[in-house]
Amino acid sequence: THANAFVESITVDKPDSLPPERSQTTILSPLSKSANAKMLLEAGANVAPLSMIGSWLGEVGQTVKKCLDTSPTSTIRHSTTVESIHLTSFNLANGIVKGDTDRDGEDRGDSVLYAITCRDKINSQKYTLYSRQVVMATGGKQVIKKDVFSDAVAKKVIKGDFCLTRQGLDELQKRLEALKGTNAMYGPKVVIV
Repeated sequence: THANAFVESITVDKPDSLPPERSQTTILSPLSKSANAKMLLEAGANVAPLSMIGSWLGEVGQTVKKCLDTSPTSTIRHSTTVESIHLTSFNLANGIVKGDTDRDGEDRGDSVLYAITCRDKINSQKYTLYSRQVVMATGGKQVIKKDVFSDAVAKKVIKGDFCLTRQGLDELQKRLEALKGTNAMYGPKVVIV
């Protein structure tokens, strides 16, 4: 991943994403002005030292943790799988999925919320969370410049984001199985980054 991608993936609004991604009006906005962000942005499409990337990711983590620590209703759910996310409306006064109320108890009408169906991996318990905002960390998209690999090598490369899909895993398995027995003494030479 390019050095600047670490910053841009967190601090640049992506209105065309589904759902749209915002950072400029969130707790993440000030991060774009940090010293770590500036160094990574200056490095541009080049490789950055791991220590620089680690400092940046640590700063992002501290910012999110600080926000979660000050919120009485926010938590980090470890060992949890999200099974579905869909839009719904919810009435906080009576717990019925329809409408919403403000702090004074006055009805504000229907309020759109995300219903997040989760499963605890430890006890298999299924539950639903309701939230006005959802943050999804699903991985990145790799862009490889055409001149990085020769044509012969490029045909052998599978990008990491593709490997995270069912189709990508099937392709990887197919390619590795095709290498079985090709060099019994040393085995196939495979690099996974």
